[in-house]
Amino acid sequence: LESFQRILQKPLPVQDPMEYIKGMDEKVAAWNEVIRKYQGSPYEYLARVEEERIDRSKVAFVELNRYRMKDGNQLVILGYSQLVTKHSQSKNLYRYLLDFGDFYALLAKEYAIQNDPEGLSFDQEVFDQFAKSALRLYTEVAQVDGILEKIEAQGKIEGLRGLTEKMRRLNR
Repeated sequence: LESFQRILQKPLPVQDPMEYIKGMDEKVAAWNEVIRKYQGSPYEYLARVEEERIDRSKVAFVELNRYRMKDGNQLVILGYSQLVTKHSQSKNLYRYLLDFGDFYALLAKEYAIQNDPEGLSFDQEVFDQFAKSALRLYTEVAQVDGILEKIEAQGKIEGLRGLTEKMRRLNR
């Protein structure tokens, strides 16, 4: 339990975003060490939960600070991809997929705001690429029976289809 407390109480640097991420990576590495040490015991599960929590926090941090980082949007996409792959057995997987889809939907909306759909700078294919990525993730969740996130995913699919149709009409 001392190793758990030591990892939990280790402060994270708050001055520089990259140092903060590095500190989170160090915590993940420490949790991985605890997982290996206590493999097969109840402590392994607790360490995995903490590791997953930090991985999700890291993605959220990058998402919130993406404008301050070089290639911030690509870093967020990479972070979500790694989160979904690494924690594919998690009870939170469908939440992560919805959040990932929400990020793609946000990119589509931001693109439409930055490039007037009625103007010449708007490229329908770029918008559709973001929207289709979000729809793919939402559909993956909507096809799973017996999960709470299914209804939410279905609603997001309809909302994004409506937005996509609106952009097509404005772009004619």
